[in-house]
Amino acid sequence: MCQPKPGRDTTLHYFLDSAKNPTFSIGNSPTTFAVVLFPFEGFGCPDTVYTKVLPSHLVTHPLNKVIFCYNSSNSFLLIANAKDNFSPLTYLWQGTSPLNCYTCESNIIYPSESATYTVLIKDTFGCKHLDTIMITVDTCEIWFPSAFTPNGDGKNDIIKVLGQLSPYQDFSLSIYNRWGQRVFYTEDKYKGWNGIFNGVKQEIDTYSYMILYKLHGQSGIMKGNFELIR
Repeated sequence: MCQPKPGRDTTLHYFLDSAKNPTFSIGNSPTTFAVVLFPFEGFGCPDTVYTKVLPSHLVTHPLNKVIFCYNSSNSFLLIANAKDNFSPLTYLWQGTSPLNCYTCESNIIYPSESATYTVLIKDTFGCKHLDTIMITVDTCEIWFPSAFTPNGDGKNDIIKVLGQLSPYQDFSLSIYNRWGQRVFYTEDKYKGWNGIFNGVKQEIDTYSYMILYKLHGQSGIMKGNFELIR
């Protein structure tokens, strides 16, 4: 039997590719590694330990920046979308505004001011993920101009919806002439009309618009008139 000599340092030293604190990557399947342990200065017996490494399957869906339209009755679902083979998961929330539950998967909040929230998700093996969501509270007002001048001078040549449009969904803008003919239609909330229909510049006149949208799941409509001036 191999024995260390009396009075010698018998501290074991671990090496992997000569690194003191090695890191390495594995695939999506469990992997077994052989770790050889060498005693200091060669005194004593080398030994081999087999260790099985299980890959983390903690998957999260990144949180995003959110524009929230303020209304005292509007709520927002704050949820940590994560899944893992090693359940259960634990959650720890922190935020610049209070939450109802700091260890729950989700929270329903009623933001009245902009705030930032972070969530730390862990599985039973200690694998973890930290994510952050920034909520910007805005009035989300939109409006439509009362006139435009599509004369090609680069100023006020396009008429379109203005304001904080990012939270609006299922959007459409229709523009009609005085005879009820639709001369422009788009579902792109950032796109506008240049005063041309079927390749022809339209006359100076009063036109009407209709905007359909959804905001926080509620349908809405805006109607009105504007002037085309050349």
